[in-house]
Amino acid sequence: MQFEFPTGSPTEFVGDSTLAITPSLIAEWRPSREVRIGAEVAYRFGIGDGAVLRVGGRSEPADPAGAAQVARLVDGVGEDVRYEDTLRFGIGFGWRFTDVTELSAELLGSQIIDAWGSAPALSLEAIVGLKVFVERSSFLMLGGGAGLPTGGFQAPDVRALVGFVFEPSLGDRDGDGLRDDVDECVDEPEDFDGFADEDGCPDPDNDRDGILDVDDECPMIPEDRDGDADEDGCPEGGEGDRDGDTILDAVDRCPDEPEDLDGFEDDEGCPDIDNDEDGILDTEDLCPNEAEDVDGFEDGDGCPDVDNDGDRILDVDDLCPDVPERYNGTDDEDGCDDVGVLSIEDGVVQLFEQVHFAYDSAEILEESGPLLDTIARALNANPQLVFVEVQGHADDRGPDEYNVRLTRDRAASVVGALVQRGVRQERMRSAGYGWRCPAIPGHSPEARAANRRVQIIVLRDLEGPTGVEVACRAGEELIPD
Repeated sequence: MQFEFPTGSPTEFVGDSTLAITPSLIAEWRPSREVRIGAEVAYRFGIGDGAVLRVGGRSEPADPAGAAQVARLVDGVGEDVRYEDTLRFGIGFGWRFTDVTELSAELLGSQIIDAWGSAPALSLEAIVGLKVFVERSSFLMLGGGAGLPTGGFQAPDVRALVGFVFEPSLGDRDGDGLRDDVDECVDEPEDFDGFADEDGCPDPDNDRDGILDVDDECPMIPEDRDGDADEDGCPEGGEGDRDGDTILDAVDRCPDEPEDLDGFEDDEGCPDIDNDEDGILDTEDLCPNEAEDVDGFEDGDGCPDVDNDGDRILDVDDLCPDVPERYNGTDDEDGCDDVGVLSIEDGVVQLFEQVHFAYDSAEILEESGPLLDTIARALNANPQLVFVEVQGHADDRGPDEYNVRLTRDRAASVVGALVQRGVRQERMRSAGYGWRCPAIPGHSPEARAANRRVQIIVLRDLEGPTGVEVACRAGEELIPD
């Protein structure tokens, strides 16, 4: 509030004979500690008739002795303006760009109410200045300004300002920039975090959720304490996930037990410790998604064993599921170790019956057809026998050259018969050794019967050459290249 008392007369250019009262309203906003913006609006109420001013023309002052009570026009032009009620306004900006210096800018204006709409009655002035603080609230002020080109008669053409403002300091013990008379915590500096920064007290937990702001990801929003990630300081609302398994509690059948996310029923939110429900925990189950068949064979590994004995015959079809089939051409589909007309041991196909030929010929007799069928089935059922040699042998009667040729031809006939029965040609070769490698030495009828034979030697299996002796020393020269 401002009061004015007359000290002059209306006949003087700077005089006024009226009382005046001017209430004003001032507001300030600080977007940061360094910047402040202010605004002011005031209204001057004049009591009595104010001075009459002539604006826009030339005049001479009134006679001080009273001969002329008003100014006298010289050029006959101008406009009379009575200086009475006036609206005043202004805005200002301040920037504290260092600890001791502040740059300011202001725009001031006034409008004489009785001359509203008259250009001379509206005055505008711009002022800039610099403050240099020597104490907390005491500063040296330098500045200057000028009336705007459209301004009225109250605005000066040019203005220079210099001054010193002194205000006794009340002190700031905690150095937070707030005077002790307004600081509620004079020994604890304000933390200036955008929350209640005017009271001068630090606020370590703005949202008062029990989580300090330094650890609180949402320092202005209190934690909802719903058991879901309550240590982060942020409310999860209705979209919580207490067990942290990425399945929201609203659809999680086990909201306090995290889903094990093992690819098995991972959507319901419950851990599945035994996916296949075979009684063996997944942590120990080699086949967690396939139930153990519990048939007494390796039941502890958790995997179903569809062929216990590994004979390529499924247990459901295997009459002997724990004993591998002997693929010898005899009942090879039943899964049992059958003793038939042959056996395969130590790289040799042992024939318990002999292939019979016509006398002095390589022609196979019809009665040996079933035996050849069995041999073919055995070879086809044992793909691990990669390459075999079909050998022909004779007894000691007859010339060597004759016996070698005859046994070679007979072995070739057997290979041909086996090819006709489905054995691939590239798996076999034939060789004849005459009487050079007898099974039983001697010249008895029994020895000769045993020595007239067809024999099959396994030369190579899946692991490579078997190392089985192909022929005796006497027959080595007859081994095919």
